[in-house]
Amino acid sequence: MWFWVSASLLIVGALFSPFSGRLQSTGLWAGKALVPEEAADAYPRGLQDALTDGWPSTIGMLGSTMPLVAIGISFLHAWWLPLAMLGAWSIMTAITARTPIASPWLDRYLMILLGHAQRREANYATAGDAMRAEAARELKEQLEDLLTVYLGKQIPVPSMKVAKAAPHGDVYSLLRAESDHS
Repeated sequence: MWFWVSASLLIVGALFSPFSGRLQSTGLWAGKALVPEEAADAYPRGLQDALTDGWPSTIGMLGSTMPLVAIGISFLHAWWLPLAMLGAWSIMTAITARTPIASPWLDRYLMILLGHAQRREANYATAGDAMRAEAARELKEQLEDLLTVYLGKQIPVPSMKVAKAAPHGDVYSLLRAESDHS
């Protein structure tokens, strides 16, 4: 039984891991790009928390912890199974990262974050929370502007390392980085 539980969790985790990692790194990069450089000390991660509040942060957490839970549970079946599960997770994640399940393009994840901001704005307006609805509307408008810059440009999602090093307030940083590589 422990084998099947851990194998199921591992498969689901391997399918979500590339998507969740790319969504989180896009959220960090976009959050930093939307905050002016003068506010970098006050917002070291930019607006990442505002962008990924709710289900995007949950997906990020599940994508990173589910394989670890699966590997831990596999130890209950046999002492050697965690090593096999780690190898299987690495291979399955590498394969998933190259499939359409986890798109490599930035505009896909910006659209997801934009849709999330639109739903939050509508939910706050319905609940009568005008202040939060206004904040969500401003965030939505900033995301629309950012998406306009990157839509259809085939810019890959930044790695977490690139997202962490991204400058605050520079929405064109990935375009310049891509043109430097070309």
